[in-house]
Amino acid sequence: MNYNSAEYIKQYNKTLNEHCDWEIQLSTDEEHKDSFAVFHLNTHPAEQDTAVFIGYIPIATPVESLICSEAFCFNYCRLGMDIGRKTRIYLSAETGRLVFDEQTRELLNKLKIQATEGSEPQKNGASVDTRFPEEG
Repeated sequence: MNYNSAEYIKQYNKTLNEHCDWEIQLSTDEEHKDSFAVFHLNTHPAEQDTAVFIGYIPIATPVESLICSEAFCFNYCRLGMDIGRKTRIYLSAETGRLVFDEQTRELLNKLKIQATEGSEPQKNGASVDTRFPEEG
């Protein structure tokens, strides 16, 4: 099978298009010369023609494997977003103050300690505003 042929890649992408928003291209990277570059086709109306690079796969990867991977990656992404939504912050109608769940309260306490001790933030950590609301 000639995986490098334009016809093979065209058929591969046609099948991918029927099942997901990914496409492949023959890799031009010297380190991945026997690979396909995989791209997610942006489906946002303002950027319909934008393809976002995902990574490389071996050139002999069956299209069915990539289709299954897309579903797996989508579910994994959704799981991460759902975990992030588990943090709860409420506005108490009785006191007019914010009320935090245990996980959020622990994170705020750690950040307060870092801010008051003047410790350096982690180099790869997210930037956090150190003005803390009062707990209810």
